[in-house]
Amino acid sequence: MKPTSRMARAVILFLTAAFVFSLSASLLSAAYVDEIAFRNGQKLIGEIKGLDRGMLTFKTDEMSTISVKWVKVAGLASPGRFRVEAGTGQIVVGSLERASEEGKVVIVTETGKVLLGLDLIVTIAPFEIKLWDRFKGYLNVGFSLQRAQSLTTLNLSTQVSYRTSKWDLTLTGSTYFGKQATVPSTSRNDLSLIVQRDMKGRLFAVGMTEIQQNSELGLGRRLTLGGGIGNNFVWTNHLILAAAVGVIAVDEKYSDAASSTQSAEALLSGKLEAFRYTFPKLNFLITAKIYPSLTDWGRVRVDLDSNLSYEIIRDFSIGLNGFYSVDSRPPTVATPKHDYGITASIRWDFHQ
Repeated sequence: MKPTSRMARAVILFLTAAFVFSLSASLLSAAYVDEIAFRNGQKLIGEIKGLDRGMLTFKTDEMSTISVKWVKVAGLASPGRFRVEAGTGQIVVGSLERASEEGKVVIVTETGKVLLGLDLIVTIAPFEIKLWDRFKGYLNVGFSLQRAQSLTTLNLSTQVSYRTSKWDLTLTGSTYFGKQATVPSTSRNDLSLIVQRDMKGRLFAVGMTEIQQNSELGLGRRLTLGGGIGNNFVWTNHLILAAAVGVIAVDEKYSDAASSTQSAEALLSGKLEAFRYTFPKLNFLITAKIYPSLTDWGRVRVDLDSNLSYEIIRDFSIGLNGFYSVDSRPPTVATPKHDYGITASIRWDFHQ
C-alpha cells in the first residue's frame, strides 16, 4: 500500500473517531438526570435551571425550557450543586435528593444532610464552579420625560450581581442625558457597588460605595462609602420587605462651590418588592433611602426609586421607572432642592 493511501486512511479514521467521540460527548451532556415530581403524581425528567419568584425553570428535551409553578411541585432531585435559600434566612449549598415525605427536599451538603420544606424555599440557583455562571443581571434601555419638556434623551441602566454561598455583590449603574435647543443639556449618572454578607436568620451586613452626578441639582460629584446592618422582615415567593440602617462618609462637590466638602450621614433604607409569577409576569419595586446628616444638623437627603415591569416575552419586559431626589438644605443657595423623572423602558434579564 502506498504511503499516501495509508495516510489518507489514517486521516479518515482519525476524523471518524473524532466525530464519534464528539457526538457521544454531546449526547452524554444532553442526558438530563434531574427530576421533579408534581402533586398530582406525575414526574418530569430534565435539568433544573433555578427557582425565582415562585416559578421553577426546567429544561427538557420534549418541551424545551418551561416554567412550573412552585406550588405544584411535590419533590425534586438533582446531582448538581445548588444554592438554596429559605424565607427564614437559611442558605444551604449542595445537591438535591427526594425526601420520603411529600412537600420536602433533602439538600446534601459537604457536612451532612438538611431537610427543608418546599413551602419555605424562595430561591434555588445552580452553584457552578465556573466564575461566569454565577452572574445574573439586567439591561434597561428607554426614553424619558423630565422636568424640561421636548427633550432628546438617552436613558440606560444596568445591574449585575454575583453570589456565593454567603456573599452577594451587586454592581448597579444608570445614566441619563437630555438635550434641548433652548436650555443647557442635563445629565444624571449613578454607579454603586453593594457587598452583602448573610448572617444568622434574616439578618445581613452590608457595605456600599457610590459615585453620583446630577446637573439638575448642580451636583458635580458625590462619593459615599459606608456600611450597616439590615433584616429581611418578609421574604416569600410573592413579597420581599427589607430595611437597613448604617453610617456613611460623604465627599461632595457642587458646580457653583469653590471646593468639595466632607461630612458624615446616617443611612435609613427600605425596599418593598411584590411580584406575580404567572404569565405575564408583573413586578413592582420601590426603594427609599433617607440620609440625615450627622455633621450638618437639620440637613436631610432623600432618594426614592420605583419600577413597574410587565413581561411581554421570556426575559423581556416593558417598564415604567420613576425617581425623586430631595435635599432639604443644599450647600449653596442657588442649588435646586429637588429633582424627579419618569422613564419608559424595555428591559432584558439575563441569567446564567
